[in-house]
Amino acid sequence: MRQTQTVWYNGSVGAIGQYMNHDNPQGNFFSEEKRLQKILEGNKHLVAMKEEIDWEMFRPLLVKIVCGNRSNDPRGRCAYDVVFMFKVLVLGKLYGNLPPEKLEYAIYERASFRYFLGISSSGSIPDERTIRAFRDSLKGRFKELFLLFRGKLQKEGYLLEEGKIIDATLIHVPIQRNSREENKEIKEGMIPEEWSEKKKAHKDTDAKWKKKNNEKHFGYEDHVIGGEKSKLIDDYTSTSAEVHDSQELPNLIEDCEKGIDLWGDSAYRSEKIENLLSEKQITSQIHEKGYKNKPLTEEQKKQNREKSKVRARVEHIFASIEQTSGTFIRTIGKFRATIEIGLINLVYNIKRYIHLSKKLLSEA
Repeated sequence: MRQTQTVWYNGSVGAIGQYMNHDNPQGNFFSEEKRLQKILEGNKHLVAMKEEIDWEMFRPLLVKIVCGNRSNDPRGRCAYDVVFMFKVLVLGKLYGNLPPEKLEYAIYERASFRYFLGISSSGSIPDERTIRAFRDSLKGRFKELFLLFRGKLQKEGYLLEEGKIIDATLIHVPIQRNSREENKEIKEGMIPEEWSEKKKAHKDTDAKWKKKNNEKHFGYEDHVIGGEKSKLIDDYTSTSAEVHDSQELPNLIEDCEKGIDLWGDSAYRSEKIENLLSEKQITSQIHEKGYKNKPLTEEQKKQNREKSKVRARVEHIFASIEQTSGTFIRTIGKFRATIEIGLINLVYNIKRYIHLSKKLLSEA
C-alpha cells in the first residue's frame, strides 16, 4: 500500500501557485497556473466544495473509526491521512459513483481532482486497494459521519423547525446470475455449499429483487426523511430492495419534533402508522389510499393533489442525487452498500448546504 502524501495550502484559487509543481524544467510555471485556473473556472462547484467545507471537522471521528487506539496523537498514525482519504471517497460520489479503480485513474488524469485533494503534480495518489480498504474501514460507523455534519447544519440553523417529507429510492447493484436452485437457497438465507470462497466474494446475497411500476429492480433502498423547505436530508436508513417503504418509517421519525407535519405517498398510509404518528403528536399529511371496494372520493383526491405540492419536493432530492452520484453502485454485500448509500446522502447534504449558504449571502 502506497503512502499518501498531501500538500496542504490555504485552498483559495488565488493560491494555486502553491499547488503547482515548482520543478518545471521548461520554466512555464505561469502558463501551467493559467491552465489550472481555466480548468477550475469550469469546476466551480468543486472549488466551492473545497473552500467552503471545513473538512478537518471530520478528523477526530475519522481517526477514532479508522485508526482506533493506534495512537494518542489527535491526528492519528494511520497508513494514510484519514481526511485526505475521506475526501477521495467524496470525490468519487461527486462524479457518478466512480468505483475505486476508475477513481484512481481519474485522480491521475484530472488536475481539478488533484486540486480538490491538495496533491501536487509530484505527489503520490492512492491506488484502488487503498481506496477500497479505507472505505471498508468505515463499516458499521459511517452514519456517525453523516450525523456529525447534520449537527453542523443544526448549529448553523439550516435544519429548520419545518415539516418533513419521507420517501425512498432504489439503489441498483449488478444483477447476480444464479441458477434457480441457488436463488432458492439464497432466499432461504443459505449460501450454496458448492460455492468456493472466491465465488462467494463475487456474489451479493444481501441484495434483493423488487417489482415497482411493473419493472423488476435488484439491489437496495435508500429511505430518507427531509426538510419540507430546506430539502436537506435529516436522516436515512438503508435496506435491501424488497423491504416495504413503510417499514422504515418508525426509524426515520424517531428524532422528529412534536407538532410537525409529515408528508408521504400512499405507500406509508396504514392504520398502524396513523396511530404511531398520533402518539408522537405528528400531523399526518400522508396521501389517502384507495381500494378496489372503496375508491377515493373526489374530496380525498383533491386533498391528495394539495398534499402532492409539498410531497413532490422530495423528488428534488432524488433528482439531485441521480444527477450527482447516480443510483447504481458496484459493491458486494450490504455493509459496503450501506457505506455507499451513506456517502450518497452526505454528499447531497454538503452540496445542498453550499447552495443554501450562497443563497442566504445573496439575500443578505
